[in-house]
Amino acid sequence: MPALIETAYIEAVKLLNRFVDPSAASQVAELCQGWKPQPDDWERVFMPEAAAKARIAYKPLWVSPPPPLPRPGQTVVRVSVAEASEFASGSPRAKLFPGGFTSIAQSLVPGNIWVTWEYLAPGETAGMAFNGLVYLDGRFVWFPKPWKFIDF
Repeated sequence: MPALIETAYIEAVKLLNRFVDPSAASQVAELCQGWKPQPDDWERVFMPEAAAKARIAYKPLWVSPPPPLPRPGQTVVRVSVAEASEFASGSPRAKLFPGGFTSIAQSLVPGNIWVTWEYLAPGETAGMAFNGLVYLDGRFVWFPKPWKFIDF
């Protein structure tokens, strides 16, 4: 696994495990606000036309972002990462993401590491799934379900 992908994976696992930690429940809203895109993040993540659409379409979400919380009993976090160009090639890592990423692959800036994750109850194989975290400069920015926001 290349270094940046491995780093993003490790950091995502640490971060997302905080959401299943009952002692961190009071920090959830603050964690989510920390994922809000900065003014120049849009063009760093999406190609120009998609960035303009995303900036407008995501605006209501960031007024009060819904926290990506597990359901009661979901204490296991399964994390997958892929580099943006992998969505076009259909790599094994990309296949772990929702299919919508494939449909917008040409709208994503290559080189960025995307994260999808799922909260599971111990012993279960399916649970609550979330996606759209992007690892930028050692921090995460959240663009959940980007195909719904830029492919309209």
